[in-house]
Amino acid sequence: MRPRYLLEIVGVLLIAATGCAGVTAWEGFSSTAGGPVPPIVNLQEEVVKAARSLVGMSCPEGRPEPTEFDCNRYIPDVYHKATGITLPPKPDDLAKSGRPVTKEELRPGDIVYFTIEREESVHPGIYIGGGDFVHASNSGGVVAIQSLDQDYWRIRFLGARRVLRGGFQS
Repeated sequence: MRPRYLLEIVGVLLIAATGCAGVTAWEGFSSTAGGPVPPIVNLQEEVVKAARSLVGMSCPEGRPEPTEFDCNRYIPDVYHKATGITLPPKPDDLAKSGRPVTKEELRPGDIVYFTIEREESVHPGIYIGGGDFVHASNSGGVVAIQSLDQDYWRIRFLGARRVLRGGFQS
């Protein structure tokens, strides 16, 4: 073998050996899916982070311009930004996504639903942990954090759904 080829082979072997040292499989890795799938906890954190990032954002009445923030699409937009998951835009369709969970089973990233007077459909929010949820408030016109234990929300609570399971829509 020529010295030049020998040096190239040794170089490739060194790169391969040092590049693979100490590597462990990522949680959720699937060779059939074409690569690593982020762990569910990370997706939950991303949903909560995206939901919180819009707190205080004003919600214009009526149909906004395409470049404006749309409170009606708040939850589908948050999920898409954080996870790439596409959820239905209508609250009643959103309330059928994923699987039902009880109030005691709530985890950050779950979608919570309420009944509101004068509204024909359910009012959704994103549970962020600690008994709190984020929602696009119809009355205040802003994205806000509220407590599930607050009397107003406690008596209007309808249920919750979990759409995250192993990094994919359930």
